Amino acid sequence: MSNTTISEVSSTLDGDNISINELAEHIQLLTGRIDDLEQEVATKDERIDDLEQQVENLEADHNTHDKRMDALGTGIASANDDIAELEDRIDATDSDGSDSNTPADDWTPLERLSIIGDDALDEHVSASDRRAVTLFEHWDEWSTKTPQGNLLKTSDSLKSLLSTATDEHLAWKQVYRACRRVEQLSKGRLTFFQHDKHGWMLKQHRKFSSAQPSSADVTASSVTT
Repeated sequence: MSNTTISEVSSTLDGDNISINELAEHIQLLTGRIDDLEQEVATKDERIDDLEQQVENLEADHNTHDKRMDALGTGIASANDDIAELEDRIDATDSDGSDSNTPADDWTPLERLSIIGDDALDEHVSASDRRAVTLFEHWDEWSTKTPQGNLLKTSDSLKSLLSTATDEHLAWKQVYRACRRVEQLSKGRLTFFQHDKHGWMLKQHRKFSSAQPSSADVTASSVTT
């Protein structure tokens, strides 16, 4: 503060007590403004922390998605390896090519496993894969048709249905493993996901080639009619 200002303030203070009150009020206003600014800074810091946490959560979700896709690819590759020997057995059995159950090139591992028979399944695949095949075989019966595709909620007695069909007393974690294998072995035609309201469910996105008539079937049908 300059000498002139000090002199003016001193003169004012000596001459009028109201100036002291005005100065006090001004200081209080400045103090209040500083408090407001500090609160704004604190609020912004909290917002920044929230945004950083959201970014971390998104990165974690992205990493989880990548791991799931990697696991899906690994599961498909493993399934294809596991059923290679079974395909050879099927080809040997149906060497004349007349069997309508002969798998086509676009069949998924799940479709291929569904036609090899219970004995071969018990011998060559895991329990989760066997249960996945059972679920696939009952898909049309257990699922519900919707405009978006067939849906099957686990809450719709899926554990009881699958336990009865496999003649086992299954725990929920075994049912979930079977559902995940359905997703992998179907190459994404059926996906297993958690809905906000309905919980875990399976959804069909595309039809299976084994459920569609082949060109040979269509030709034979046309000739017959």
